[in-house]
Amino acid sequence: MGFRLHPAAQFSETELLAAFRQCDAGESKTRQIARLEALVRLDTNLAEALDALASAQRKVDVLRQVGVSERTLERVIKRATGKNPLFWKNLARARRTARQLNGQQPFAELAADSGYADQAHMIREFRKWFGVTPGQFMGNTELTALVQASGYE
Repeated sequence: MGFRLHPAAQFSETELLAAFRQCDAGESKTRQIARLEALVRLDTNLAEALDALASAQRKVDVLRQVGVSERTLERVIKRATGKNPLFWKNLARARRTARQLNGQQPFAELAADSGYADQAHMIREFRKWFGVTPGQFMGNTELTALVQASGYE
């Protein structure tokens, strides 16, 4: 069993591992989730910054929404997650675009609507994030389920 946490989730790895070592094999998933929630807290400032990155079209909009300089945003996100803001912005865009794939909208149109420079750019990003092209993605039920599940975006 695995758990997907928001990138702004903070926890003590030692406490988390100790808590799960105490679990018995028959413990319900609901109980395991409750145990996890008791040990994890969300850094609300980081969550706000990441959520703004995921939803804003322009970096200046993110900076206004969060109320920090570009350098401060970069420093805070990189220190907390190990990744730069562009990583999180691109991940959110790829996941959003993947959820919109339905075979009805031409790829070039979807790419433009999603903020990619062109269809080739979208295809390169899909290969980077998902290891397949958008056409291959649509036929992959595992990947489709993965982006439909809750996660960062």
